[in-house]
Amino acid sequence: MDETIDWLYWYLTDFCLNAANLLGLTYVEFNMLLFLLVIPGAIFILLIMNAWKFFKRMN
Repeated sequence: MDETIDWLYWYLTDFCLNAANLLGLTYVEFNMLLFLLVIPGAIFILLIMNAWKFFKRMN
């Protein structure tokens, strides 16, 4: 199990480094965009979609 977690950690870290390089950003800037904008934005959109489905069912 520890080997799988280690592999996943290094794979995702490498992905972030490569994505940052492709976008011309530093690793820290990419993480800031990812964790402060993209992930909260996705969560907000999913909450809105679930609320819309909930209210659609109520009617």
